[in-house]
Amino acid sequence: MQRDYKKFFTPPEIGEFMVDFLNPQPRHLILEPSAGDGALVRAVKAKCRNAIVFACEIDKQWFVELKQNADVVTIGDFLKYPTYPK
Repeated sequence: MQRDYKKFFTPPEIGEFMVDFLNPQPRHLILEPSAGDGALVRAVKAKCRNAIVFACEIDKQWFVELKQNADVVTIGDFLKYPTYPK
């Protein structure tokens, strides 16, 4: 079996730990720039259903799953999105 070294999925217990540290509150805007299968998105929504999560993922196979949990889902390379002047 060949391993795909380009994908690193967050284990649920690590996602929960990270989100506990983040402590999302209602109406917080949270960006997940490399959402993968949505582990961090799910953890945020489990902790605070009313946080607003923007998920970006380069691999379109995850769109449907991400759309079930994130408020906004974009498929593309986050690093190639335009920047905006300050």
